Amino acid sequence: MEKIKAYIKTGKGLGLLFLLAASVLMTLFMMFFLKQAYSELRPQIMLVADEMLPITVSGGKVVAPQDVYKRVDIKIGNGGEDAGVFPVVLDTKSNADELPKAKAGLFIMKNVMYLLNDEEVKRVPLRDGELTKSVMEEKLNALAGMLSLIISVVLILMLFGFSLLEAVIAAGFGCIFLKTVKADKLLSFDGLMRLSAVVVSFIEIIGFALSLAGAPLLVGYQFILMLVCVGLFLYREKMLLQ
Repeated sequence: MEKIKAYIKTGKGLGLLFLLAASVLMTLFMMFFLKQAYSELRPQIMLVADEMLPITVSGGKVVAPQDVYKRVDIKIGNGGEDAGVFPVVLDTKSNADELPKAKAGLFIMKNVMYLLNDEEVKRVPLRDGELTKSVMEEKLNALAGMLSLIISVVLILMLFGFSLLEAVIAAGFGCIFLKTVKADKLLSFDGLMRLSAVVVSFIEIIGFALSLAGAPLLVGYQFILMLVCVGLFLYREKMLLQ
């Protein structure tokens, strides 16, 4: 505790490393749970590959297999029977103009592919080539790796940006507090930023841990707690100088 206090008072920088470390730590936990969800979903995706591949497309049309209808339901989440099912259908018996009568799903037809969800219908032309299970697995692994990297970077930037904003506001509050108690010289703005960064990082991690435990701390209460901690630290330091 004394080392942290010394860092706040006489350290260098604005405490951004604390904010970055907290953001990275929370992102690591989030990615762990996302990877768990992917690990549960991947066998179902590969089941689709087992049932439907290979598919050969030539001239924008499925040439193999012909005149087949196959359906595999991917279960998503723990919702109801309808809400938790995403059907994948290979139907080379139907005409391309026949829009599937479903709320959601992936429908591969003779010369078109439909991607449906509750809000929109996306019509995707078929590309020539052969899609085999090995190619599908290779593309799936590459996509998972790319998405994992993108999501990690985005999460870190979002968490860091949000915590930085909180720290700046908390430091501003500290300035007002010191002026109110007539102790302007107790800490410079850099010191207030270091104090705010430490407090914000600590409370963000606690709030995140509580969320994982099923007892989330509301953002408003969490922010008030940050300001209270900053105020208590400054008040205590002022009292020690008297």
